Amino acid sequence: MQFTMFQKIGLSVLIFAWLVFGSNFLADKLFTIENTPMETAATETMQEPVAKVTEDVVEEAVVEAVEATVVEAVASGTNGLNALLASADMDFGVKMFKKCKACHTVDKGGKNKVGPNLWNIIDRAQGGVEGFKYSSPMSALSGTWSLEELNTFLTSPSAYVKGTKMMFKGVGDDEDRAALLLYLNQQSDSPIALP
Repeated sequence: MQFTMFQKIGLSVLIFAWLVFGSNFLADKLFTIENTPMETAATETMQEPVAKVTEDVVEEAVVEAVEATVVEAVASGTNGLNALLASADMDFGVKMFKKCKACHTVDKGGKNKVGPNLWNIIDRAQGGVEGFKYSSPMSALSGTWSLEELNTFLTSPSAYVKGTKMMFKGVGDDEDRAALLLYLNQQSDSPIALP
């Protein structure tokens, strides 16, 4: 009797499947493994529902990490900031400000955009631009934007002002932030003297 190629392949697959099935069946009958009490308890523990990490937990961890960064930035103090400002590059500060341009102007007499105009920002009252509608948390600030305060704010605006509507995540790198501060200081009628 002659078989075609497809019939040979089909018969081979069928024989292989029966061999696998038969060997599994035979192995189950010959070898019985009983779970020890410890293995049974471990299996039951693994079957308990796994807790899901919610978005709130992740967000809380991110906020805690950012707050730690802000605390570290404040702890570095004025001396650390002065050293960074002394070595900061004005040209790089101009490039850093491009991240801010979508929401802020820095021209003397410039218009407010999504954020307030930043001309004369250093030593200006926080939330103090006439005609700009600040969020409630930002309006509640009562200090001035010293270099130190602005440095801390720019590290993470949302950690500095809880509930701010400012969506900018911040400038994490100290040297980048110092370059931006150097540039902002120069955008003023009377820039403050730096060490």
